[in-house]
Amino acid sequence: MTEKLLQYIWQYQIFNSIGLTTIDQQKITILYPGSWNAHQGPDFMMSRILINDREWIGNTELHVKTSDWLLHQHDKDSNYKNVVLHVVWRHDKDQPNAIPIVELEPRVPVMLLDRYQEWSLNKSFISCAGSIQIVDQKIIQPYLSWLLSQRIHQKCKSVQDLVDSLAGDWEEAFWRQLARGFGHKVNADSFERIAQSVPFKQLYRHAQSVFQLEAILFGQAGLVYASIPDEYGKALYEEFQFLRNKFRLKKSVFPVYFLRMRPINFPTIRLAQLAALIHQVPDLFRCIRECPDLTELKKLLRVKAAGYWEDHYRFGEPSIRLDKTTADGLINKLIINTILPFLRAYHTKRGDTGKIELLDRWPSEMKSEYNSIVSGFTSLGIQPRNMGESQGLLELKSAYCDQLKCLDCAMGRFILRRSSS
Repeated sequence: MTEKLLQYIWQYQIFNSIGLTTIDQQKITILYPGSWNAHQGPDFMMSRILINDREWIGNTELHVKTSDWLLHQHDKDSNYKNVVLHVVWRHDKDQPNAIPIVELEPRVPVMLLDRYQEWSLNKSFISCAGSIQIVDQKIIQPYLSWLLSQRIHQKCKSVQDLVDSLAGDWEEAFWRQLARGFGHKVNADSFERIAQSVPFKQLYRHAQSVFQLEAILFGQAGLVYASIPDEYGKALYEEFQFLRNKFRLKKSVFPVYFLRMRPINFPTIRLAQLAALIHQVPDLFRCIRECPDLTELKKLLRVKAAGYWEDHYRFGEPSIRLDKTTADGLINKLIINTILPFLRAYHTKRGDTGKIELLDRWPSEMKSEYNSIVSGFTSLGIQPRNMGESQGLLELKSAYCDQLKCLDCAMGRFILRRSSS
């Protein structure tokens, strides 16, 4: 038993309350368990209980053992003066005060405890993999929508924090976030640092030349160097030397990685596509925020890497000729992970509710993404209908399943309630 599980049991009253008494045999009825308190002080605030038909209103404190009251020194803490009920899993020691005590261990369904124990030890894709099929779609779909809103809200907050750190420079902040988005999961941090090392206003001066844009980006990534055995790479390095001195760029290299990824996701291809996008749409942030709909936005983001990359994935290693245009998968990821939260933060700051309502419709208008996490949920019978729901599943996996926060999950709580009944 953990205090977290005990709090859940108390909050949702998942125990046999028939003939409920305190340990000294006083009749007790729970009118309202109280509101859960995530901050300092008792676990539940403003509980309402009847003890021998007399109503008490105050706070409730929960512990695994009665003796934890003294162990946690609540007897010396003024925050606990208004506690009217002490709920424990197991009563192990009389308490030197007059606060009524209720013991729950004999009253909680064994099935609930077994199910929670099973989840704690389960090494499957998600802990409740064997039970999640019983959760009704009427619970799953609204919950995925809520998870999506939480995910976007967190991203919006990160955007606003970045903009604040840049003294309100939305364009520079967008450049850094966009570069991070192009970095894929493996190189996101490195791409963001590369963008941070080259302010967009400097990069913008050379937007007319994709060659110079590549020289700056590949140079800062350390992908071109004096002894590179490739004529195009050598030309980029020489141009980079000139531009680095011109802009007094810091002589820092931000390493990028090629391991365990498809060639189309190599950092060389992503940097080349990023350079092509800035070249094609130099006034990028304005153009993106003025796009009337998703269709036009996707057209704007569809760019083709420079000619050298048609038959290369890495410098000096010719490959079969293939057009390196930004694919739907990359475009959709950029929209949902970078552009949408950025624009939402931007329009929220300006109070433009019309634009916000438009942005909020985008996830449901986009096709679901497919990756190992979405496939894992699909195999369990949860099939996302659109990008919004697949993003909700990603949030569910990372923020709840991977951290075993089953008691904070709407689906986990539903399954445990079923177990208790």
